[in-house]
Amino acid sequence: MRRLIIAAVILMLLAVILGLTGALVGLWSPFAQYADRWRAGFHGLGTEDISDQQREVDDQVRRLQAENNQLRQRLREYQSMDSEIGTRIFPEQLLRARVVARSAEHGRHFLEIDRGALQGVHVGDPVVVGWTLVGVVRGERANRSLVQLLSDTESRIAVSLFDPASLKGNDEAAPLLPVAQGVIAGTGDRHGLRVVHVEARSGIQIRTGLQVLTSGLDERIPFGLIIGEVVEARPRADSDLWDIEVAPARPWGSYPTVVALRRLEALSQVP
Repeated sequence: MRRLIIAAVILMLLAVILGLTGALVGLWSPFAQYADRWRAGFHGLGTEDISDQQREVDDQVRRLQAENNQLRQRLREYQSMDSEIGTRIFPEQLLRARVVARSAEHGRHFLEIDRGALQGVHVGDPVVVGWTLVGVVRGERANRSLVQLLSDTESRIAVSLFDPASLKGNDEAAPLLPVAQGVIAGTGDRHGLRVVHVEARSGIQIRTGLQVLTSGLDERIPFGLIIGEVVEARPRADSDLWDIEVAPARPWGSYPTVVALRRLEALSQVP
């Protein structure tokens, strides 16, 4: 009899234990689903972050590749200037700079660039975009430089006027002779320049379409940099000079970056 009572008690305890376990499982099931969803969401969030970071890295790589291609293209352009026009520019001279500020008040046109004396930029260095001269450094600090643009009313640069046919280099033995020489002067208009001090001598005919290049008379500004094209020319009625209007090849404000042509002797002082 005692054994039967003990067996019955054991069976009752087992029933109670199994009932509690089932209840606990039933209570936990909804929470388990939420936990699974939370773990899945957390895992997906991490994967999404990683993919965003990868896309950002890929974008940066593509931007760097594009900038590298542009720099290579500019280097090829400058190297071709040596062979086509005879301009002596070396890769070490080229320093790309970003335009950080512009000023255009009362005909005074200046740029501020993010390169200065610490990078080998000095007063008098020409500043170009591609083959085109756009200004000259007139002030320098450690990491900034002030560039006077050609359109500034007080800008003056020695230039030569060439027939476009003579610049094609069909006859390498023939000397490259300008039609005339003068000085390019800023007008305060970013879309217009003028050539002054060109005498109306006999035999000189200034016409539209002539190319205006730097003459190389300033030792800091090499020969052959592009200025623009003659759009109007007429001899003055009251003097023996020409009035010559020039359209600049690169109106200021049309470029976010420029290249400073540093002097080779100055580069030895760059840290």
